[in-house]
Amino acid sequence: MSIRYSQDFKDSLVKLHQEGRSLKSLAEEFGPSKDSIAIWVKQATPVMIHGQSKTLKDVKRLEKRRESLKPYILDVWKTFKFYGYRRIAAYSQLNNDCPKISEYMTLKLRRELGIRSRMQKRYRKPKTVVTVAQKPNLIRHLHDLSGVWQTDITYIQLTNHRWVYLATVLDPEKSKVLGYKIGDTMTAELATSALQMALDKHRKPLIIHSDMGSQYTSAEFNIKCQNYGLKHSYSLKGHPYDNGRMEAFHSILKREEVYLKAYQTLTEVQAAIGWYINFYNRNRISNVA
Repeated sequence: MSIRYSQDFKDSLVKLHQEGRSLKSLAEEFGPSKDSIAIWVKQATPVMIHGQSKTLKDVKRLEKRRESLKPYILDVWKTFKFYGYRRIAAYSQLNNDCPKISEYMTLKLRRELGIRSRMQKRYRKPKTVVTVAQKPNLIRHLHDLSGVWQTDITYIQLTNHRWVYLATVLDPEKSKVLGYKIGDTMTAELATSALQMALDKHRKPLIIHSDMGSQYTSAEFNIKCQNYGLKHSYSLKGHPYDNGRMEAFHSILKREEVYLKAYQTLTEVQAAIGWYINFYNRNRISNVA
């Protein structure tokens, strides 16, 4: 019958061997075989791995942890296929019910699992031409955007190559979507409905900023602004960066949701975008690559 020795007992024999005692003398005095003691000594002997000193025991413990983390990383990736290794690591740090994983460990394990964040190529949207004379840009030199909302319209393509349109109103200071509207025609009503949704749910801003698209230079949109006492600011023609945070949101939306899906109907788009905006406002991990 084999004897199970405690870890303290094994460590003490290893230390005696390191201090000069032979394997034979230790076996004769304390009972374990020379081969057993030799294994314990080997397990406790440091080796250099990636410039760090590790014992065989440490290596086995680390490998066991690595294998236990792989299913977790795979589960997070299956839920958020657009998450890179930094966001998966950040997700683990923010979730109290999950094991904490460093960025380096996440990167290594993702490579071993053969998974990558899913980003697909964009499609070409129709070109638009601005024919209205330039209107004033009220935010170009503002550093404090706390009294500003930004708005824009973006294109989403269905599987039959028809377009649907998303009008969004964003708080650029808080990076929160305040209102949106999806339709199959790009009209002033679409833009105005998104603004109305934001006004119904949030305290009105001082300034609403948009591009020079016909929906935003329309009488319908500007009457809505006047009725609520909003100043209307416009990006300079050819300078989308004036509306940069709004543009950035639509870009993120496309990469993390739209380009990963194949929508057949307007209703499918409405359901998917509604889910994503709720996720973006409440749960999305920001400020990491």
